[in-house]
Amino acid sequence: MTSSVITLRPVRDGDEAALLALARASGGGMTSLPEDGDALTARVERSVQGLQRLAGRGGAGEPPLSLYLLAEREGVPLGSVALFALSGSGGPFVTYRLATAPQAFPALGKAFAHEILEVSTAHRTSSELAALFVSPAGRGLSLGRALVTAAIAFCRHHREAFADILMAEMRGWVGPSGDRPFWDDIVMPFFGMSFLEADHLNATAGNAFIEALLPAHPLYLSLLPPRVREIVGVPHPDGRAALALLQQEGLSTDGHFDPFDLGPCLSAPLDDLAARQERALAAGANRTDGGRGRGLWVEGRGAEFRCRLVPQGGTTAAGAGASHPGAPEWLPFD
Repeated sequence: MTSSVITLRPVRDGDEAALLALARASGGGMTSLPEDGDALTARVERSVQGLQRLAGRGGAGEPPLSLYLLAEREGVPLGSVALFALSGSGGPFVTYRLATAPQAFPALGKAFAHEILEVSTAHRTSSELAALFVSPAGRGLSLGRALVTAAIAFCRHHREAFADILMAEMRGWVGPSGDRPFWDDIVMPFFGMSFLEADHLNATAGNAFIEALLPAHPLYLSLLPPRVREIVGVPHPDGRAALALLQQEGLSTDGHFDPFDLGPCLSAPLDDLAARQERALAAGANRTDGGRGRGLWVEGRGAEFRCRLVPQGGTTAAGAGASHPGAPEWLPFD
């Protein structure tokens, strides 16, 4: 393996420090990648235990799969992505959903369709792609695409472990001075704590408190301050590339938003994402350039699942194209 090869694999015992380094590099605010060593240790443990259950070594009634994939080069962590078989790691996951509330009085010729934000549990039964992050040292290498591709490939290889819908929740807009209009102006009084306190509590103690304390009644957009209306569905400045990448891979915004900062949610039927990947596999098998170019080599199942990011001009792995479960697969990016 040369220094240019980046490997993606499930986390294992001892990877807590690598995830913590990535969390610190992210600048904070990623609930699924908290800057908290104890929380990350627990997440690594759950990931390892989940893989054991996939291999038939877990007990009945265990929590749903919560998996982290780590991208590294010569032992240096470069990026991460997580897969939760149930969104929010199986907790009571809620979002705001954009809806319309019609009102009319025909005698006056008045009819309105007011846009509202209402609390929704629609994604509670979805699977979630989270913790998508590439460190500064890993940027410009197609690593973000590799992480998303690897996550979808893992779902495809273990379809029975995941729901019919795969969703992702993006961080919302943050101003230059750290202001978060929706949290600051609307929901903070209902929680009695700062955004950072609430986000840390969500990351370390679970999300049950969100549903319990979030305003239960719909929020009319026309009654919200202009600076709040302007950021509905606007991603964090550092998340724009991730949003575009997820859209490129087949997910689309679905009118749901993060309940703290109104960051956009994206989703797609998992079988549709798998079908897109299978078409890419077929295209890779039919290449006429000798298998050279950017792409991802995928093989293995469970704890032995591995991906290798092949740089421009690299060569695909021998054996790609076999049909048995976990056989090597070549997914071209070009």
